[in-house]
Amino acid sequence: MNKHEEAFSEIEMRVTLLLAQNARLKNRIDDLDKELLRIRNDAQHVEHLYGEKLHIKKKIEQILQSLEDATGKD
Repeated sequence: MNKHEEAFSEIEMRVTLLLAQNARLKNRIDDLDKELLRIRNDAQHVEHLYGEKLHIKKKIEQILQSLEDATGKD
């Protein structure tokens, strides 16, 4: 019976270690999910700013073209 108790004790210890490791990995996955969400939000913000930059650049080019047309420059 002693052999069975030792084997059961070993299994119990391994299961306990696996449960602890599983909990750590779950926390790590949660952290990575949060970081991924933050990075996606940052990327969307950058895309929005880039779109605004292009819009402003286009408006400035239109204004410059209008000024050139008004002054007769080519």
